[in-house]
Amino acid sequence: MNLVGDRQLRHDRAGDAVDRQRPGHAPLGQLLAGAPDSEWARAQRAPTRLFDVGCWPGDTIVASAQTWWTAWHGESENTYPLRVPTPILTIPAGLARWTAPDETQWTIKLVRVEAPGDEVFVPAPRA
Repeated sequence: MNLVGDRQLRHDRAGDAVDRQRPGHAPLGQLLAGAPDSEWARAQRAPTRLFDVGCWPGDTIVASAQTWWTAWHGESENTYPLRVPTPILTIPAGLARWTAPDETQWTIKLVRVEAPGDEVFVPAPRA
């Protein structure tokens, strides 16, 4: 992730982070993202709520950020989820603030991701 020039909140391979928690995988994952504070404030348009305490059904994770998943898929076919554990728990684990050389205020957030259930949501395939 390019923290200086990137103006878009990134959740690279978020599906991979939660998928590693299934049986035979790591018991938990972590998701790290950095963005200007103005992007974090766009909670209705960006998937920033994933960095709050939450319990998310797998279909909600995909449906609530469909345009973002589609955009990430356009960048790399590996970023659209093939299957999503459900439910997914998110627990904030860290936060750092930083001022970029252009005086833009940035926040970097870390969230612990757990998938305690054994169900999986399979999104419709992308074209």
